[in-house]
This record gives sequence, C-alpha cells and structure tokens, in this order.
Amino acid sequence: MPNNSKEARELLAMKQRIETAKTEKARVEGELNAIKKTMADEFGTSDPKKIQTKVNGLREQVGRLRVQITEGLAVLRGELGE
Repeated sequence: MPNNSKEARELLAMKQRIETAKTEKARVEGELNAIKKTMADEFGTSDPKKIQTKVNGLREQVGRLRVQITEGLAVLRGELGE
C-alpha cells in the first residue's frame, strides 16, 4: 500500500503542476492579446511583418527628414552669414 500512497501523491503533484501550467498559459495568452490590441491601435494591424514594414518605412522617412532639416539649417546659416 505505501506504493499506492506515493503514486497518489505524485499524481496529485502532477495535477497541481498541470493546473498551474494552465493558469500560466491563460495569463500569457491574455498578455499576448493585450499586446496585439496595442499593436493594432498603434499601427493599424497586429501582424508583426506588416508592423516591421511600417517601422522600416518610418525609419526611412525620419532619415529623409533629418537630411532636409540639416540642409535647411545650412541654408539658414548661409543666409545669416554664420
């Protein structure tokens, strides 16, 4: 009988680990859904590939704007005689 008692404890411990894993899975899925909603709100999509494409486009736009600002400042400095 001691063997059955040990097996029962092991089964109960396993059941508890399974329940803990289910709870953790539900928590992580909730977090994932919240992240997807935030992405959809911020970028208009929750598809990571589409978001990366948008981010790359924004980076290029920032680079172009940076060049325009630098060139504009150079023109202003030239006009001001600096």
